[in-house]
This record gives sequence, structure tokens and C-alpha cells, in this order.
Amino acid sequence: MVLAGYGGMVSMAQLTVAGVAGYAVAILGPNSTGVLGLNWPWWIYAPLAILIAGIVSALIGAIAVRTAGIYTIMITLATVAAFFYLAQQNYSLFNGHSGFRGVAPPDAFGVSWRKPVPFYYLSLAVAALCYSAVVYASRSPFGLTLMASRDNPRRARAVGHNVAALRIAAFLYAGLFAHGYYIEAKAMLAALDKVKGDLSGNEAKFRDALAHLELDTPTGKVKLDKNRQAIADNYLTEVATAGDGHLYNKVVKVIPAVNQTLGIPEADFMKLGVANRDNPDCK
Repeated sequence: MVLAGYGGMVSMAQLTVAGVAGYAVAILGPNSTGVLGLNWPWWIYAPLAILIAGIVSALIGAIAVRTAGIYTIMITLATVAAFFYLAQQNYSLFNGHSGFRGVAPPDAFGVSWRKPVPFYYLSLAVAALCYSAVVYASRSPFGLTLMASRDNPRRARAVGHNVAALRIAAFLYAGLFAHGYYIEAKAMLAALDKVKGDLSGNEAKFRDALAHLELDTPTGKVKLDKNRQAIADNYLTEVATAGDGHLYNKVVKVIPAVNQTLGIPEADFMKLGVANRDNPDCK
């Protein structure tokens, strides 16, 4: 969301950044392969791995932000291929094709985070933290300036903003929350196919195709509203017990085509004021 939504940049390197964090955890923490495994405590290697991933993302961004459109995509894709072959062929640091095994979650605060319930709530807390950080960034001066550089980089430079530095910072920020950009990449490829690869006129046709694209994804149809926010199906789930005693997420209800205003007309939604647990009323 930070790169593609607010920055207007599509990166193919986000899973590589996540992989860098994974390797950092395996190298700095304990593992059972006999390769490195420095056995640092989790409260050092976990945040350090996230920081390393962010720095790598910023370095990729420093190369990619001086291009635009399909060229940015190709440069980030090239870095993915380069890191893949580096990790596969380097045995002294990455242990080559075998990689690392025996990387277990720590028992911190007297809790075994490998168990389903603690892991569920840990994942929920991290997801909420990441979402809050992205929302905060989008409303901060950094986020507003980043969106300005997305919409008109020349004007942003004219008023004194360093567009390249802003975009590198966006790569750094996004690298801290790296996750699979499958849907974004699929949307980009579908839009490119719709315009037959035409990126002329500051990518006008490509941008219009993205704005009006309705995409079939693994979780249902997705399209954008006038504010470039997703309209998508939402899944209401609950934790249930399977026949073998393991916990799993059970889908209770699917709410189709949820938008920013929760299906309420925009004028009426704006009259409700600041959203919270009780507003709007969830009857």
C-alpha cells in the first residue's frame, strides 16, 4: 500500500525483502544446520532483522526510484533474480540450496509462541500494528508529500521536495512491512495487458486501466474507488477446533464489496464523525 498506493511505485522485490529478514533471523538467532547461528537473544535479532530488511529495501529503492513505470518494475525484478542466485550459490552465509532449518520461535514472557492460540494473537497484534503504522504514515506530512510526488513529481520538486529521497524513504518504510504483493502484481500485469503495453503520455492509459480494473483474486473480486482504495470482500472468521483437536480459522460470513464507507452513502458516512468501536453502529 505504501509503495503502490501512496507512492505510485510497483516493486517486485517485497518478498525478497521478507526473505532477507528471514535469513537474518536464521543467522543471528539459533538454527540447527551448523552454519552460523549466532544464538543472539530474540529481543536483539528480531528487531535487527526487520531493520536489515528495511535497509535492503531502501538500497533497492535507491537504484529503482530514478526510473519510472515498467522500468522500475524491471529493475526491482532484476534485484530479485540477483538475490535468488546469490542465496542459492553462497554456502558460507546463506547455506546454498539447503537454506536453514530448525529456526524455532522463542519462548518469551513465559509463552510458547509456536502454539496456535498465542501465535494467532501475536499475528493479530502485529497486523494491527502494521496497519496503524501505514494509516498514520498516510496522514503524516511524509505521506501527504509522497502522494504529491506520485501525482505530480515535477511540481513537487518545484516547491522544494526531494522526490528521490521521499521515494527511497517509502521503500525503506515498506520494507519494514514486507509481504506478498501478489494481488498488486496481478493487477499491474492485467492493466498492462489491457493497454497492450502502452506506457506513453506519462502512463495515462495504464493508470486509467488500473483505476477501472476489476480483478478476480483468491479472496474475491477487487476494484478501486475514486480515492484509489480497494473495494473487496471481507471475511468474518472465528477460531474453531477441528476434529483432530487443532485450531483453525472458520469462515462465518462473507461480506461482499466492502468499501471505505462500509456501504453507507459517502455524504451520510461523513456526518457520522470519527469512526470508533461504537460508531458507526454495528447492528
